[in-house]
Amino acid sequence: MRRCNVVRVLPDRNQQQTLLTIGDRCAALWNAVQYRCRQTFFKKEPLPSYEQLCGEFSGHPAYRALPSDIGQEFIKKARSAWNSFFALRRKHAQGQMQKAPGIPRYWKNRKTGKRLAKCIPIKSPRSYAIDARVLTLTLPEDMRRRPGDRLVLPTKGILRYRGRPKTLELKLEPIRRRWHAHQVVEAQETHIKRNILRCAALDLGARTLGALAIEGISRQVLFSGREVWKDFLYWTTQIAREQARLARREGRHPVD
Repeated sequence: MRRCNVVRVLPDRNQQQTLLTIGDRCAALWNAVQYRCRQTFFKKEPLPSYEQLCGEFSGHPAYRALPSDIGQEFIKKARSAWNSFFALRRKHAQGQMQKAPGIPRYWKNRKTGKRLAKCIPIKSPRSYAIDARVLTLTLPEDMRRRPGDRLVLPTKGILRYRGRPKTLELKLEPIRRRWHAHQVVEAQETHIKRNILRCAALDLGARTLGALAIEGISRQVLFSGREVWKDFLYWTTQIAREQARLARREGRHPVD
């Protein structure tokens, strides 16, 4: 059973620029792979598989500018976009969709022509490590100050699921310019034992917000509403006073 942990990444100014540079290189590889697939599609030829694309782009400058775990995962992501396109195309042909799907696009701003950094996918946990406070990533070779150097990023959040780590993807919010790390883990499925022989009843009220009775338990569970009731009376009085003040200011008599 696969689950996804999501944490906020908090890079400083220099780290933000490093992530944007890696994201721009990913966008360059995405555009190169999409150009190859789009031209093949327009010629009505079979699209190359993931393995064929990896072989073709192993010497491409955009691929060589990234660590292998990022480059391979990005080619896989680009090829998966075409699998989704063909699946939606079949649904449209069967009448399950009204609007025909569009082919995968390039990652660029149509007005400025600049590439758009959207995400950084990482194939294997050997290229990253993450906990509730820190995320470390393998850097491209030309961005390392010394061999084995990694990018260390502070994080904020909770890793809700434990298990065997799989892929990780850094996603950029385009408006707020925030990064989030999405980690996929292979977690063990938990089986919840359910006892359907007992029944429970809940009675809602005002001074007592709820009275819970469970079959087989003689004592009821009461949720006091005393503080909530006090707040209700206080704000009701405040609203009435404000309505009266506004009515006097406008020359109207408040309604009793």
